[in-house]
Amino acid sequence: MNEQYDGAVVAGISGVGDDDAKVVAWAAAEAARRQVRLCLLHAYVPMPYEIPLTLGGYVPPANDLSVRAAGRAALDAAAAQARAAHPDLAVNTVLATGRPDLVLGTASRHAALLVLGSSPHSAFAETVLGCLATEMSVAATCPVVAVPLGDTPVRPGGPVTVGIDDDAAAPAVLEFAFAEAERRQAPLHVVHCWPRRDAGGDWDGQRAAQHHLNQVAVDVSLRWPQVSMWVSIVAADALTELRRRAETSALLVVGTHGRRRLGALVLGSVSRALLRSAACPVAVVRPATAMVPATPVGQN
Repeated sequence: MNEQYDGAVVAGISGVGDDDAKVVAWAAAEAARRQVRLCLLHAYVPMPYEIPLTLGGYVPPANDLSVRAAGRAALDAAAAQARAAHPDLAVNTVLATGRPDLVLGTASRHAALLVLGSSPHSAFAETVLGCLATEMSVAATCPVVAVPLGDTPVRPGGPVTVGIDDDAAAPAVLEFAFAEAERRQAPLHVVHCWPRRDAGGDWDGQRAAQHHLNQVAVDVSLRWPQVSMWVSIVAADALTELRRRAETSALLVVGTHGRRRLGALVLGSVSRALLRSAACPVAVVRPATAMVPATPVGQN
């Protein structure tokens, strides 16, 4: 039941035409760069079922049928857009029943990448209403890319920028960033932000961080000799600096320590804030986890 997701770039289709068009354009181009299949996924929660006595069986109510029809129409439009832009790209569609976060979570156990749209919301609205891209950046097994929606233009050019911390997640984040830069034939900018409040007198600490991060980046870069790399240690607020660099980047890559969905509710995370405010697509990468069997997802 999950072959449809295996190794694919999975794009979440919301049913909102303009938003879907941006997500599909980015996801289709990424699948073409990777030379893998594009899977377009729309999930909805089915309406309660009625039981007509004259038929003696379960029949979906009319409003449920209309929701299914709208979902199918959105998927067909998305597939047509992807095939028109990339005629040689393998594309499949899945119309699934179930909560979107759970369906996407299952898909992420088998996909190479999950691509979702992300709209700028206030912290209050995002906490109360939830943001699917933020939720999945914590819950998904595979990397997640959030494509900015609304009036924000998505730029195909520019460097790949990766923000890293001095932690165990850095190698996994760097591997993803190097691969993305190579696919785009773009330079890679590696950025580590040193908080201004700590930078005033701890020069030994700064030099140690510079040396360690340079060594980590160089070790990973040996596997990507075609990629030009710059490493910057910046005395600045990480959110402010990465948001500024996103304005001229093709992709911004960050890591996460998230292991539970509770992590998605913690305000103040740099990754969380960038998902809803960065001017370019944002990829959130967590350290590699073992593939586990998934619960089958309903499909059409």
